[in-house]
Amino acid sequence: MSASGDFEERVAEARKAVLRQLLAWERDFAGQAAETPAQAEGTGFDDRIYVFTPQATVIELTARGTPIDFAYALHTDLGHRCRGAKVDGLMVPLSTPLANGQTVEVTAAKEGGPSLDWLNPELGFLRSPRARAKVRAWFNSQAQAGTIARGREAVEKLLQREGKTALKLDDLAGRLGFKDAEALFEVVGKDEFSLRTIEQLLRPAEAPEAEHDAPLIKRSRAGDSSKGGVLVVGVDSLLTNLAKCCRPAPPDRIGGFVTRGRGVAVHRSDCSNFRHMVQAMPERVIPVTWGCHPRPARPRIPWTWRWRRQTARACCATFRKC
Repeated sequence: MSASGDFEERVAEARKAVLRQLLAWERDFAGQAAETPAQAEGTGFDDRIYVFTPQATVIELTARGTPIDFAYALHTDLGHRCRGAKVDGLMVPLSTPLANGQTVEVTAAKEGGPSLDWLNPELGFLRSPRARAKVRAWFNSQAQAGTIARGREAVEKLLQREGKTALKLDDLAGRLGFKDAEALFEVVGKDEFSLRTIEQLLRPAEAPEAEHDAPLIKRSRAGDSSKGGVLVVGVDSLLTNLAKCCRPAPPDRIGGFVTRGRGVAVHRSDCSNFRHMVQAMPERVIPVTWGCHPRPARPRIPWTWRWRRQTARACCATFRKC
């Protein structure tokens, strides 16, 4: 053994000896001060213990603390990965209560997390409230990560169906009122936010966003309804146009939606855009039907032609009588 190693070992032993002496004085003082059982309960000297790391660092723990409490006192990540422990050089179960002056060494895995059994008070793995809180926080973070993953998967599938995979997720979340994409994924994963709201944002409606003012309707010139082949039930001479999203044609079942400034947009009844608009703005829906084209009128014959034809017929009748 080198001189430096021998010196460090002697320093560690000296620290342990000093701590043991201090603990002995503490016990003696507690015994002298507590003349009655009631006074003994109020001294508060038995609610903690002091143990050593292999480098002779003193660690304060809750009374009857375990090696897992010791690991969490050193570092939170070390506590999560704790898998075994040695006390004074001997392997012990993780639920073993520690005593003053013992040297504790923990064995940790490279990765992993705590066990749910550690939170069971009957098994005695944890004595420290702080260590228990760290274990609960780890499981809460894991549950939150799973929720965010489910929400992300649902949103990404929706974007694929709508052909909007190039859309930035943070921008989408900002337009929906969330601070970032993870906040959106979390509420979607908890089923607290409907994907239909995202669909309505991604699918442009025939009209701009709904406002409380009345829609502007332009009246068409005479004959527009017959040319377009669509009649608006109960209203005459309204400007109509066939929606480009579903391109209705006779004999499709159709419905009308009053737009702002473009008259009535005619959709097929099974059009997904039309269904969304019916749910969002039912007051703008109007019944429409396919119109019948009128039969062309017979051309009017000038009166001079009619007079000549009548005169010729009369002459022919007179000739036959003769």
